[in-house]
Amino acid sequence: MPKDFISININAKQISSWLNDVEKKELPFITAMTLTYTAKDAQAELTKQIPLQLREPTPFTRKGTGITPAKKTRLVSTVFIKDKQEDYLIYQVEGGTRKPRNRVMLTPGGNLKTNKYGNIPRTRMKTLTGKQNVFVGKPKGRNLPSGVWSRHPAKNSKRIKPEVIFINSATYKQKLDFFGIVRDEAQSKAQTNFTRSFRRVLDK
Repeated sequence: MPKDFISININAKQISSWLNDVEKKELPFITAMTLTYTAKDAQAELTKQIPLQLREPTPFTRKGTGITPAKKTRLVSTVFIKDKQEDYLIYQVEGGTRKPRNRVMLTPGGNLKTNKYGNIPRTRMKTLTGKQNVFVGKPKGRNLPSGVWSRHPAKNSKRIKPEVIFINSATYKQKLDFFGIVRDEAQSKAQTNFTRSFRRVLDK
């Protein structure tokens, strides 16, 4: 995933001129705490927006974001998509064409009942391909794609219906405004979080 950085400007020089020596010493820690709080706020907003911007995301997808806390020796906090979720969520964030890791990708053929998230459960696929009236491949003599097809007897012939279609790629449009959500939340909460961190550290 591209590393887009969002800058939060805190005028440490000006703030430092208002502080006593003890407060100045704590300023890096206060800044690190501010960045971490702000990253957590952005992550929380992402978690809230994922089911609003994506259609029926799974619980695994909803839990697909994380943060790296800032340290006083490294004043950077990161909001990111976890590696396993990034494999497919990157196309919801940026759009583009997805290629299969294996030879083909699977898409419901219209005759197969998917789960509530629109996915094909592995158990259903295994059960389907074990049926006698089902075959896997390209129907002979017809201009139809490869996939999993079921035979259904008709009066004078046998009809076939698509259960699963094999595709070589899928093109997506950008749906999840990851960077916009993080940027807007960071800019909205940074000042409040600085005040919160300042008081938490110095009002001990």
